[in-house]
This record gives sequence, structure tokens and C-alpha cells, in this order.
Amino acid sequence: MTNGPSYRLTGKTVTGVVGNDFWIEETDRSAAIRVTCTSAPGVTAGQTATVIGSLTPSGGQRVLSATSVTPGGPTTAIRPLGVIERSVAGKGVNTDTPSISTGTGLYNVGMLVRIAGSAGNPFTNGTANYFYLDDGSGLADGVKAGIKVMCGANAPRSSGNVTVTGLVGVTGDRPVIIIRVPGDVN
Repeated sequence: MTNGPSYRLTGKTVTGVVGNDFWIEETDRSAAIRVTCTSAPGVTAGQTATVIGSLTPSGGQRVLSATSVTPGGPTTAIRPLGVIERSVAGKGVNTDTPSISTGTGLYNVGMLVRIAGSAGNPFTNGTANYFYLDDGSGLADGVKAGIKVMCGANAPRSSGNVTVTGLVGVTGDRPVIIIRVPGDVN
């Protein structure tokens, strides 16, 4: 679909809510997207939602800018897709649906994923905390080995082997994982 026109997505499964944004995904895990809202969306993970809005580029990824969000009922939660870091984000689909410039494999921006590895290089800055997770697959973001795990106001992990469940995002042509709640890091 092209950027700009208004689209209606009906009965999509909500996989996460962070601030005023939330993520929806197809039940067969074939596609997902971040939905941006100007206020609290009124939805929670594990329920369906109908969203009306336009597709726009944002920070190296495509988002659905919502003009209307209608919460639905509870649904079966979508299980996270197990991935290795060098496959996070994947290759862009077309000019309207970009990914990272070095992306390989299937496009997975917006999807709920799970990755295991070693935690390190924590950074604490109020509501912009993060750490790096390195699974040994060779991903580096130009600063550190591994992938940046965005923790929001949650405390970042400083060391140890962990499993992270989170949502795939793109920031500055680099893939990131956005956790939803502290329990997403085990």
C-alpha cells in the first residue's frame, strides 16, 4: 500500500503498547506495524483493534498514523517469532516499505520477536534507557556489538545471559528491540 491515503485495518491483534503507540500483527505473523497515536490508544496487548489512519515514514520505518482506534475483544496472544540478530528488520519490501540498508531475510519490522544473548553496555537516561544484547551472530550497530534493546523507563540489564521479547523497530538505519514491560527481559 502507498503512503498517504487513509486505510482501515479491522480486527488486528495488539502485541504491545508503549506510551501512546501500539503494535498490531497478523495472526499468521506475516505482517506487523507500529501504530502512532496523539493520545493514549485505549488498547492493551492480547486484544483486537480496528485502526483507521495513513501510512507514513518515521525514523527509518513505516508507521500507521491513527486517526481512529476502536478496541475489540480479547484474542489469542501472538507468540513471539524467534530470530537471530542479523535477521532483525529484514530487507525492505519496496520504496514505500523500507528497512535497514543492510537488511537481509524477510521483512519483520513491527513484529513481536524473541532473542537470546549476552547483555552489556547499559545506558540510563530517565525514560530512554537501553542496553545491548549480543547473540554472537555478528550484528553491530556501528557503536557496539549486538542490538540495542530500548527499555524506556525500565532498568537496563548490565550483564548476564538473557532472553528478550520485544517489538522490532528501526532507528537511524539500525534495528532495535523495544520492550513492552520489565518481564520482557528474563
